[in-house]
Amino acid sequence: MNVIVLAHNITDEREAYLDEPIDTVRTYCKKHGYKITKDYNDDNQLINDIKLKHVKPKRIVFWGIYEDYPELYRLCSKRKIEFITIFPMLE
Repeated sequence: MNVIVLAHNITDEREAYLDEPIDTVRTYCKKHGYKITKDYNDDNQLINDIKLKHVKPKRIVFWGIYEDYPELYRLCSKRKIEFITIFPMLE
């Protein structure tokens, strides 16, 4: 299955008490049997790659909240791409 992950490094005070987002996303994917085909740390690059058909994900697993990525959320809805958040504060 074509799975893309989106996560960035924490560069503020949360770094002291949160795991690195990419590690959290990878752990989630492994736990759910998702094979990661590509990872991104820039949502604009991911959006452009989807629009230009450089990548055709079935699902995107990301670290954050939906409101952080409104354009990506709309694009996923339009193209029927599953958009999964694993933001720890929502669990």
